[in-house]
Amino acid sequence: MENASKALLIAGSVLIAILLIGVGMLIYSRATGLVDTASSAMNSQEILAFNNQFASFEGTQKGSSVRSLISKVIASNATYKGSREVAINGEKIADNLSNYSKTINTAKDYKVTFTGYDNGLITLITIE
Repeated sequence: MENASKALLIAGSVLIAILLIGVGMLIYSRATGLVDTASSAMNSQEILAFNNQFASFEGTQKGSSVRSLISKVIASNATYKGSREVAINGEKIADNLSNYSKTINTAKDYKVTFTGYDNGLITLITIE
């Protein structure tokens, strides 16, 4: 009888150990998923910081301000190539934007609007 009770205690201990290992693996897998999600998604502060570099240009602007905006877009697109690129009137390529900037009359007024967003990020700016 003593051997049977010892065998039951050992079997119970093994089952508890297996249960604890399973719970540990579950916690680890959920924590890993949360870390991956947090590192891949941008938080609202990052979105706000990205958009703020262009926000002051929205509305009616002089041509000189519009040229500054185009310069900022070219610099931003070079920094975030392929991920957070901004287009002006549908154009993202730096050479084409530089040529477009040369056609802007510095004395004339232009209407600047943000017409495209992707996950909160400005993706399209329209200049009229």
